[in-house]
Amino acid sequence: MKRSFTRTTYLLLVMLLLVFFSKNSWAQQSPSIAVTNSCANQGTAFTLNISGSGFINGNNKNTLQVSTTNTFGEIIFSDTNLNPGKNDGSFVDYAITFTSTSVVVSSIRTLYVRVVKGISPNTDPSSNIVPLYIIGQPTVQTPQTGCGSLALTASGAPTDFTYNWYTAATGGSLLGTGANYTASTSGTYYVSMTAPSGCASARVPVTATVNPYLTSNNTINVPADIEIGKPSTITLSSEAVDRGDAEAYTWEMLVDGASAGTVEKTTVPELTIDEVPNGELVFKCTITPKAGTCYESYSLSATTETITPLPVEIMYFRAVRQGNDAVLEWATAMEERNAGFEVQVSEDGFSFRKLAFVPTQNGNTVLKQVYRYTDRENGKRGTRYYRLKQVDEEGAFEYFTTKALNYGEVNSYSLQAYPNPFEGEVSMELHADQDGQLNVQVLDAMGRPVLTKQFTVSRGHSAEKLQLQQSLARGVYFVRTEMNGEVSNFKLLKK
Repeated sequence: MKRSFTRTTYLLLVMLLLVFFSKNSWAQQSPSIAVTNSCANQGTAFTLNISGSGFINGNNKNTLQVSTTNTFGEIIFSDTNLNPGKNDGSFVDYAITFTSTSVVVSSIRTLYVRVVKGISPNTDPSSNIVPLYIIGQPTVQTPQTGCGSLALTASGAPTDFTYNWYTAATGGSLLGTGANYTASTSGTYYVSMTAPSGCASARVPVTATVNPYLTSNNTINVPADIEIGKPSTITLSSEAVDRGDAEAYTWEMLVDGASAGTVEKTTVPELTIDEVPNGELVFKCTITPKAGTCYESYSLSATTETITPLPVEIMYFRAVRQGNDAVLEWATAMEERNAGFEVQVSEDGFSFRKLAFVPTQNGNTVLKQVYRYTDRENGKRGTRYYRLKQVDEEGAFEYFTTKALNYGEVNSYSLQAYPNPFEGEVSMELHADQDGQLNVQVLDAMGRPVLTKQFTVSRGHSAEKLQLQQSLARGVYFVRTEMNGEVSNFKLLKK
């Protein structure tokens, strides 16, 4: 009897120890959780669904915690009303609903969720940490207007979020990612913020108006019969004026290299002088464009070269820029033993070289003779100076006043083609910051080449032409150009 009691007592003791150590070991195990909805919208009620295992059985024995950091240094929400649905400590589905005014959805940010065994301060190991992303609409500035391009910016997302830019409010094409996107054409763009889990906010529209940069060819016209001591009117010919884009004009007159002391602002493209001063004259004019127009600053001014009295034989000498060309015109009141005129050009105003020789129309006449010469030389840049060298039959010569045309500085590669739509011939205006070879390829809508050309291009402004067959089918053609590694693509429409 005594032996039997001892054996029973021993068995009970072993069983109690097994239960004790089993429960203690289970209590030290870390629970595991998962959520089915890791994203919520700012200021919107939502329900967080949690499943998992490894919890303590029974209500008010596990703690749900929501923190702003993954170290849980700042806990903004906790709940102990967790009751595993099974005896093995696993949740069938634990759900908690946060109202639209809850601190959990009050801000766009990344939160962190975990479940801790036990109730504070007596807690056992915590579960894995699950991120909870609170998303919302990005902050943007709209509408926006700019010249050439617009830098669109979105803000408001945490650093671990991204921004996506689209062509449409839903669907559409992805244009780019990141807080900034450069719009080169007018239109409505859409941006959303995306959490690391992939969920995205509703897209916010941004209306962009992108106006292209224009250039203006300007020429100050000084009367050929300007006389000292008499009134005169100086006028400005300008493409900006022709387009109706000029707001005001600032004029300056230099006499013998020094300012006359007056800068006059006008609302019409002309300057009236009551009494022409004695000396060598230079006129300057700067255009103020209207608000909302976009112009390259270098193309909004014009300056005459020094105006000096011409021999009586020369009535006037004019230089007008027409695109990449320079059109020179001069007239004589009389000619005697005249052989003709050497047209010279200079890039610095000091060193001139010969462009062409224009023979006289009648070397001995008292009738007015008008001459014209067009400089079609490629590679123009900066200011080009033109002058005439009159040569008589004996070889004696005389220089006449210098005229200047401003082609602007070329600091980058750009190309324009016109007309568009086209019929057969396409003109190209090229601005090159260095010498090189221009490769041009024209493709049809199926990607098949219809024309391949190569041009040797000098630094500055150049003009070339593409001769396309008029028999080409109507439709869209794609043009690809490459020069010194710079690639440009654009479309042309065949009428």
